[in-house]
Order: sequence, then structure tokens, then C-alpha cells
Amino acid sequence: ADEFPLPRSGQLRRVAALIDSQQLPAGEHQVTWDGRHLSGQRVAAGIYQVRVMAGRALAVRKIVLVQ
Repeated sequence: ADEFPLPRSGQLRRVAALIDSQQLPAGEHQVTWDGRHLSGQRVAAGIYQVRVMAGRALAVRKIVLVQ
């Protein structure tokens, strides 16, 4: 599990799934996000968190969406 601070109560939601259950070799990979929600609508500019899980390995990065 990954811990993060939450300064105030709020609803957390999944915005997009960029890769789902795909086998990839070890190494550097790049994925492009078009700034759309799972529903297909554009999301607001802001800071988003990207989580990549492979087995027990977890990488978390922040990305900035500018429109």
C-alpha cells in the first residue's frame, strides 16, 4: 500500500487507465495521456498522480496537465 496526505475530506476517483494488464519487458517505457477521463471527457488542468504497479513493485509520479 502507498500512503499519501489528504489535507481535507474529499472523494477520490480514478481518472484514467493508461495500460491495463499488459505484459511489458523490464526497462524504460513511455505512455501518452490525452487528458481525458475514463468517460471520454476532457479533465481540468492540474496535478495528477500516476501509479504504475508491476507485481509487488510500485512507482508513483506526479504529472502536470496544462491546457
